[in-house]
Amino acid sequence: MAETLAAAVDSQSRDCLPTCSMVEIDLGSANFLDYQSDLKGQVLCLPKLAPHAKEEEIQARHEQWAMDVGLWRRENLASLEALQFSTLWTDCVPECKPEVAALIPDYCVMITIVDDTAERFFGQRRVAGFDLLQKVFANYRAVLEGSDDVPEIDYPQYRGTCAALVDLRERTRAVTTPTQYEQFVSGMCGYFRGVLQQVYLSSKRLPLSRETQISNREINVGFRPTVVLVASVLGIELSPRVQAHPLFDRVLRAIDRLGGVINDIISFKKEVEANAWMGQYHNLIAAEFNELVRENSPGNRLEIAFRRVFQFHNNEMYDFLRCGALIIEDHPEFREFHELCTSMHRSWMDWCLTVDRYSDSIPDGIKTNEVVHSLEGMHLPRPGSATT
Repeated sequence: MAETLAAAVDSQSRDCLPTCSMVEIDLGSANFLDYQSDLKGQVLCLPKLAPHAKEEEIQARHEQWAMDVGLWRRENLASLEALQFSTLWTDCVPECKPEVAALIPDYCVMITIVDDTAERFFGQRRVAGFDLLQKVFANYRAVLEGSDDVPEIDYPQYRGTCAALVDLRERTRAVTTPTQYEQFVSGMCGYFRGVLQQVYLSSKRLPLSRETQISNREINVGFRPTVVLVASVLGIELSPRVQAHPLFDRVLRAIDRLGGVINDIISFKKEVEANAWMGQYHNLIAAEFNELVRENSPGNRLEIAFRRVFQFHNNEMYDFLRCGALIIEDHPEFREFHELCTSMHRSWMDWCLTVDRYSDSIPDGIKTNEVVHSLEGMHLPRPGSATT
């Protein structure tokens, strides 16, 4: 039974997010394994952010950098412009100088190249390419850890990615403390492991369990190192006592999961309708569908799976708010970092909703309807309530 979010979230949580939005996302109708359903649901998030004042300048710097390091060719510049990386997370650093803020879209395009190249390469080579992928990612890690001399490997975009990583390494070190940079590298290595696991599991064509998909999405979206990077750009550093708080890891895990699940929601229709070899298996909606099949659940399994994933998102947001509020109560300095994570989730969602990367399979685009509330006016089932 639904109840007000104010009844489910304590007063400290409400203070963390005094106003919020319930955004309805409508992907239209979709078909999946003989089931058809309208894909529509509501997600709880921060109200929409204002864009960075120097967005155009950031975009121009970013495009030039991508060409200079060899990640993008000038003749393909229009496809880079379409990705709109200057809008992703730069709205979380509105006061930063363009030359500093440009570090964020530069990092984003590098992550995208790594992800897309691995998917295409492994999709063609299957298991025969896995050993080579491991060597490639080991070398990427070596570059981040300080090596400027990594072996040559015959792999798409390898030289350009190494050059980008060297440049990003030095620029990131310039805005981070040694501890922050170590956390950034640790997060990136987790991301590399996540991509390897993603392509390997998907290649087996076996339906993933809900638990496997959730745990893998915690690392392969790359949200953890991104949070560290953006926090560093803003000069936010967490003290050891904050990081030692028993709920700190739960907050980070929630924001990682939120990044993964919102991407799975928005990309689902494109992935399954394009019959992408990974989309059928590497998506939380598909994983929930698989659980319903194993349970021999009655009803429209696609509709139920979609609804469960929206509920999972909102439950994770609830835990993110509740646990963050408890940390802030003990350590008020955590508030700035907690608010940044909330802003980054909203920026990520808006980017996913806007770019053709996910919406070009939907003729009229992804429809959204946003209502901004105070928490007292929100309605959301308490976590743990039935989602079917």
